[in-house]
Amino acid sequence: MAEGVVVVTDANYQQTVVATPLPVLIGFGARWSGAYQALLPHLQVVAQKLAGRLRVASVDCDASWEVVKTWSVFSYPCLILLHVAGGQVTEVARLVGPRSARELLAFVAPVLEEV
Repeated sequence: MAEGVVVVTDANYQQTVVATPLPVLIGFGARWSGAYQALLPHLQVVAQKLAGRLRVASVDCDASWEVVKTWSVFSYPCLILLHVAGGQVTEVARLVGPRSARELLAFVAPVLEEV
């Protein structure tokens, strides 16, 4: 996995997403997906640039069905920006399809201004 990008699974979802004090950007995809593999380096750039302000995470849709169902992910790559407060997780915005690091930084900017 890309450095700085947290791998979220059904088993660790509670501690890696719900328990974090930071907003979370989750990329949903599959190891076999070329589009998702192309997205991973961009997620890594965002994770490095926004370390300590945003948690960047990745979910393998083939291995973590419960997380996929929780967020109703039907196509990928899918990127979901989450606001986390007091154990409550709320979807802020969603993108489908591969994006550049510049696009991802612009996507997460509004939620970072609130932090």
